[in-house]
This record gives sequence, C-alpha cells and structure tokens, in this order.
Amino acid sequence: MPTATITPEGHIEVPKDILDRLQLHAGDRLEVQIEDDWAMRIWPRPLEISEVAGMLRSRIKKPLTLEEIDEGVAQAFRRGER
Repeated sequence: MPTATITPEGHIEVPKDILDRLQLHAGDRLEVQIEDDWAMRIWPRPLEISEVAGMLRSRIKKPLTLEEIDEGVAQAFRRGER
C-alpha cells in the first residue's frame, strides 16, 4: 500500500504514482473530510466558474451552443486540462 509522508511544515507528500493515477498536479486544490472513524477522504476541489471562463476561447471559430460548450468542458476535464 502506498504511503504518504507529513513534512515538518505539515504538508502531506503523496506518492507520484497516486498523483498520476488521479491526474493531480502541483497547485491543484483538494477538499478534505474527516469521517467519524478517523478515515480521511480527499478529492479535487471543483473549479469555480471564473476558473473555467475563457478555457475554450482560443479554439472557438463560431459561436457555440450551450450543449457544445458543456461537451467541450467535459472533454477538457476528462483529459485533465485545468
């Protein structure tokens, strides 16, 4: 089982293979929840709408429908683009 390490500064170092599997990168923000049994759940923080705005602007050749925009955003998330 992979092991994370807590640094003297209180940071948690997560093994690279886990970061790769979860498509997490330096600077990504995570949400943390402590369960009643002391288990820790960690997941990527959803992006704010302001962080998504303009993500596709450089690729647009014609106005897009809302459905096309939703699909483009979904594809970017599946590829791990942020």
